[in-house]
Amino acid sequence: MPRVLFCTMGSRGDLHPYVAIALALRELGIDSIIGTGQEHSETLARARIDHALVPPHRREFPNPSEVMSRAMSQTNGGEFIFRELVLPNLKASYEATSKAAQSASLIVGHPLAIAAPIVAEKLGLPYVFTAPQSLGFLSAQDPPVLPVLWWLRHLRPLGAWPFRILWAIGDRRVGSWAGPVHELRRSLSLPRATRNPLLSGLWSNSLNLGLFSPMLSPPAPDWPPNTIAVGPCLYDDPGALSDPDGAVDAFLQRGCGTDRPILFTLGSAAVEVAGNFFREAIRAADLVGRRSLLLVGRNEVVSEADGNKHLAVGYAPYSQVMPHCCAVVHQCGSGTTHEVLRAGVPHVCVPFSHDQPDFAFRVERARLGVIVARYRCDADTLANALHRVLDPSMGYIGAASATGNAAREERGAAAAAGEIARILGHSPKHTNHKP
Repeated sequence: MPRVLFCTMGSRGDLHPYVAIALALRELGIDSIIGTGQEHSETLARARIDHALVPPHRREFPNPSEVMSRAMSQTNGGEFIFRELVLPNLKASYEATSKAAQSASLIVGHPLAIAAPIVAEKLGLPYVFTAPQSLGFLSAQDPPVLPVLWWLRHLRPLGAWPFRILWAIGDRRVGSWAGPVHELRRSLSLPRATRNPLLSGLWSNSLNLGLFSPMLSPPAPDWPPNTIAVGPCLYDDPGALSDPDGAVDAFLQRGCGTDRPILFTLGSAAVEVAGNFFREAIRAADLVGRRSLLLVGRNEVVSEADGNKHLAVGYAPYSQVMPHCCAVVHQCGSGTTHEVLRAGVPHVCVPFSHDQPDFAFRVERARLGVIVARYRCDADTLANALHRVLDPSMGYIGAASATGNAAREERGAAAAAGEIARILGHSPKHTNHKP
């Protein structure tokens, strides 16, 4: 039986797309193993997917809360992740990935899985690159919004040329961090990388998969060759529900019409640097006269949540709760954004870092929601945003409902599995799928 090795790093949002694809591959008779940190062991065990332990492991961080705070910085979070977490662990990551790949027929990489293409090259295995967001392809014709340079979106009317210049400058700067990659390749007797090994050097010559909806990020002419946007690959971990007494289900069942609650969530990463977000969220819900469901992660119990009008729980599967809500206030991570799309309800976007400002921009561009800056996320500002998206005359409700109908037709995981199977020679050359 062929076996695919998925290499990823990060939060649940960086893991779940590969669980979804692995389960779709299982339907095709293709086995999978996911190489990632130890913190995801329980999730993979519940999904009955083999797990290869690949550092860095979050549980080994000396101060996880400080690490997360620095990783989610709007100004230099990406640089911190590469230079302080990924690259110092590159050799250990390569060794663990190489060991896991001994039984693999193909390797699938993530934007932070720097060792994955090196292992594939050394072992002579097919390699597929995946990007959970269009940011991974750095188009100048549909340029992404970067956290520290969000204002660049105002240059879009000038065309592609400013962004080609800016991306070239950024490529040179990020490439200056890649010394450990060049050193590793030298030690393996591999030729020096001709492309930036932290950006375009991760792309595959055979197949690049965009794990995001073309409704938000249509294919751009300057994406790398052999790139397909298959759609989001979504997975809800059924064992992660923090609702042993059925409180969430009872709370949602009480809502209908104007009594449907607002959902407040910051995903699985930004939630760890939430600050006063959830307290301000409750005040905002009161200002618009709505109930609220708050997914607060490992944060302390929010005392203002009484369990009647406002219910706070650690986590609940998005696909089960979002369709019962009137709007979702969220951080605009890839998985969260696409689940809101499928639910067909308006967004209020509070982007923190990384790909989140770009997804927020694309949601706003599609008239599916509005953006609230992280540093202005107080009750009054949130309430004003909620009043806008919940006003039928503003058009957000209708647009979100129509987009939801289309989004629910996307089959990203099945499409990705079909393309991977094709590379392995286990499907017809031309796969028929709806992205």
